[in-house]
Amino acid sequence: MSQHHKHNDIHWLTGQFFDSSNETQYRDSIEERVRFESRLALIVASAIFAMFGISDYNLLGLTREYYLLLIK
Repeated sequence: MSQHHKHNDIHWLTGQFFDSSNETQYRDSIEERVRFESRLALIVASAIFAMFGISDYNLLGLTREYYLLLIK
């Protein structure tokens, strides 16, 4: 096995580089994209939650059952 290949080996379970400097460089390089994708996922999840909340409100109105849905 070549030295270059050993330098870039990845742990079979965690998916992290064995070399900590490579792992640090990789994490730094993807940080901005991870933030963007996390923000997007939270916005989509919030929108879906709001759509269900609006439909529940339209179906149940301001009733006791609607408030019980909000508590659970």
